[in-house]
Amino acid sequence: LPLTENPLASKTAFDKALRGKITPEEVVGNAKSSLNELKMQRSADYQQKLAEISKNNKQIDITPLHNKMNGLMSRYNVRTSIVKGKIKVDTSRIAMGKTGRNDIEDIVETIASWGKQPNDKTAIGLDTLKRQLDDFYSDSSQAREFVTSLNNEVKKIINTAVPEYGKMTKGYAEATSLIKDIESGLMLRKQGMTGRIVA
Repeated sequence: LPLTENPLASKTAFDKALRGKITPEEVVGNAKSSLNELKMQRSADYQQKLAEISKNNKQIDITPLHNKMNGLMSRYNVRTSIVKGKIKVDTSRIAMGKTGRNDIEDIVETIASWGKQPNDKTAIGLDTLKRQLDDFYSDSSQAREFVTSLNNEVKKIINTAVPEYGKMTKGYAEATSLIKDIESGLMLRKQGMTGRIVA
């Protein structure tokens, strides 16, 4: 990975590092700067392709997503009812801790309400839902499995309706994998109580 955009400068920096003329802190700074550029490029590419896809306002059938959620709710023993026009989720009989049950409630409410706003059923709307599910984390492994199943269904629905979306997310995933590999290879991992990156 080039330390700067200038190949000559990169070679100079590399030579200086070999001769001990650059401090470890400078090496870390250069590496972090280059990785930030890579992350910014990944985000810019994703947003550019997403903007192209967003021009497609075709409404996508999300019935398979609701069917998937109904199947999961049955399996996990989640019940729902309508109270004053709003969905009420009952997770009191799920075999998991309170945190996991609360997480499941949030997800069920989100999925149940998806499709009520104008762009919810477009590729861009479903991408927003997918990213919400991507961002989900629970201390409960069962809650994580519940959400992973729904997330996979959302991806499948978008990819089927808008094949170019799959190419876009594939490129993003490949860039993310590369970034993680580089961070791991350069040991740019936060360590200790302060989360400081060790030079």
